[in-house]
Amino acid sequence: MGRYDAELNLLEEEQRGFAVLACVGTLAEETSESLVEAGKKAMRGPVPPEASAAAAAPAAAAPAAPRTARSLAINLSGVTYMSSVGLGALLELYAFARANGVRLALFGAKAETLRLFHYTAIDEVIPHFATEEEALGRLARGPEEEAG
Repeated sequence: MGRYDAELNLLEEEQRGFAVLACVGTLAEETSESLVEAGKKAMRGPVPPEASAAAAAPAAAAPAAPRTARSLAINLSGVTYMSSVGLGALLELYAFARANGVRLALFGAKAETLRLFHYTAIDEVIPHFATEEEALGRLARGPEEEAG
């Protein structure tokens, strides 16, 4: 390995109807795909109970109910290192969110990560907040309120 441990732990929870994904560890080439997969899964929303039952039923059963897409806040307070590949993973999740009509917000990044966001102008693309409460507040606002 290089100068960092290539490990990323992810924990998904729900807060105020939004998915919150906590990241602990490094966000680099070896770990970024796991963030993308977990983020997309979280934004797709939980599998409805009727969909789980339909999956266990015979093939002739009615089609499963679709998942309800939901916005995602990513907690970066536990990220100890982020590479350009990690930035790319965040941009991929941002594009996925936009394509699915939901929002993405980041919060809790350390100073080193914030500098990286500033140098690459990602802070002008993906909203970032100091706290979870601020991020969830932004996600709760309607699109018409985001323009200003």
